[in-house]
Amino acid sequence: MDEMNILQQLNDAEEQYKKAKAVEAAALERAETAEAKLAEAERNYQCAEIWLNTIQESNRKAKENKAAEYAKAVEAAEWRKKQNDAERAKERKWNSMTQQELDTVKDECHRGIEETKARWERELLEKLGSPEAVAAHKKKQQEEIAVLRAEREERLKREKAEHEAYLRRIGVKK
Repeated sequence: MDEMNILQQLNDAEEQYKKAKAVEAAALERAETAEAKLAEAERNYQCAEIWLNTIQESNRKAKENKAAEYAKAVEAAEWRKKQNDAERAKERKWNSMTQQELDTVKDECHRGIEETKARWERELLEKLGSPEAVAAHKKKQQEEIAVLRAEREERLKREKAEHEAYLRRIGVKK
């Protein structure tokens, strides 16, 4: 009987051993699963941290760009204000001039134009060598200008005709 008891105890011990092994295997599997989940969570945390840093950097750059744009806008506004003030001052100056002062300025402008024309004439004479060559050059220029004007007038007439045809085609003009 002792032998049977021992065999029974041995069988019970083997079953308990098998159960303990199964419990250990299940616990080991749960531990491995937990470690895998922990590793995945750590990777997710690192990715989230990278994204957070990227977003913060992007926001910082956006703020810097916005500040730079604002500074440029302020600078442009100040420049426009200075330009407008200068234009207003110039306009006030012209508006406050007497007729005599205006005539003086007009005479100075005419004198400057005449001096410039005379200088161009001298330079052209030096370049071409004789008054006849200068006259021929001026005549050639006048002819070229006349041709350009005629071409321009023709182009404008053609464009006007095309535009009127377009207006008739779309029903705006009859």
